Order: sequence, then C-alpha cells, then structure tokens
Amino acid sequence: MVSVTPMSSPTDEIIQLTNDDATSSKAYAVSRGYWKDKYIKYFCSSPSHKTPEINRGYFIRTTAFRAIAISFIKSTGGACQIVNLGAGSDTLYFALKDAQETPELYVELDLPSNIQQKAMTIQRRKLLEATDALPPKDDNLNPIINQKTSVVNTLHDNLHYVFETGRFHLLSFDLRRPVQDLLDVLCSTVNGAGCSKVYPTLFLAECVLVYMSPQASCQLIEGLSANFPRASFLHYEQAG
Repeated sequence: MVSVTPMSSPTDEIIQLTNDDATSSKAYAVSRGYWKDKYIKYFCSSPSHKTPEINRGYFIRTTAFRAIAISFIKSTGGACQIVNLGAGSDTLYFALKDAQETPELYVELDLPSNIQQKAMTIQRRKLLEATDALPPKDDNLNPIINQKTSVVNTLHDNLHYVFETGRFHLLSFDLRRPVQDLLDVLCSTVNGAGCSKVYPTLFLAECVLVYMSPQASCQLIEGLSANFPRASFLHYEQAG
C-alpha cells in the first residue's frame, strides 16, 4: 500500500493508488495459486510481482473476510445486509454470489472515480446477469450506463449504480464526510441504497480507516453503531 501517516490528509489520488496497489497484489497472489478468484483479472490484467510475504498477507485477509461474511449470512438465513466501506475493486460480492450465499442487500461505497471505474468494468465484462433496470426517479438524473443492465444517478455529484434489480448497489461517498450524510445515503429509498437500520448488518472496512483522521474514524464507527443496533463491524488495518 502507499505509505501515508495516520495524521496526514491523503488526497483522492493517493487513495486511488492504494486501491490499485491492493488490487494488483491480490491479482498476483491469485496468479500464483494462493486462492481462486476468477473475477480479479478484470480489475487488474497485468499484476506486478510481489513477495511471498505479501502474497500470504493478502491470502489471510481475503480468506478471513470471505469466511466471516459467509458465516454472517448463514447465521441470519440470508436476511441481512452487508455494507463494504471503501470497497474499491474488491470482488467479495462475486465470490458470495458464486457460493450462493448472498445477503438481501449488498452495498459498496468508495470515491466517485473508483465507483465509476468498477461499474464500467462490471457492465463491460457482463460480470452480473442483467435484468430490467430500475427507472430513474428524477428527470435530473443522468443515466450513463446502458439501462438494460444498470441505473446510474448523478444527482448532486453522487454516483449510484444499481445492479441485479436492486440487490447490489455501488455508491460514491467520501467517508471523511459527516456520518449523518453517510446515513442519508445508505438509508434513503430515493437516491440511496435503502438500507434498513433494524436489519442485521455487517460493515466491512479493509485498510480504510487509516486514511481518515482519528476524529473522522471515531465519528464513523460511533454513528454506525448508534443507528444500526444489530450491526457487526469487520475491520482490518496493517500494523507494525
């Protein structure tokens, strides 16, 4: 990952680079047989060489996130929702779908550049089976993806891509913003994902909070725990 001190304020470009580096690392580990992921190649076709230590580290965190997500889904009988904070090019949803262990709602949030790039890749590579699109809810919305496969909302500079009749949402959001803004985006049934605050919810954060100030990360965790009483939080950061 790109080195950024916890007290610094990284630019969006630096955060984008951390996603690209993590995706390249995962793609290389997959190419060396550490685990199977038939989707990662679409997000990084030419991964750079990584050391065995890095490969093992990504194997552990990828396997752990996948196992815990599946366990959470099974414990609720699928009546749950998963929110991936700072998801980047993560392929967990595709793995869950292939394993036939999907929640009722799966939401990914990241910066607009990451979200748009991921949505374009999904649509171009046909990674999700398309169904009839949900219609735009406002004449001011600007669909920029084929409406037979998805819907894109660009109201107020927010990108919202909907796949699979509303089960899988990609939403642009800067987690450094006030937590109330995040709650509005997650729970809105108009321009958001339509999350339920009373549903069992698993929040994922893989190397995300380190790029936020301590105040912003505490506000995020406290706000989510206060508003989602049945939530669990799976968090991974590098330390040492």
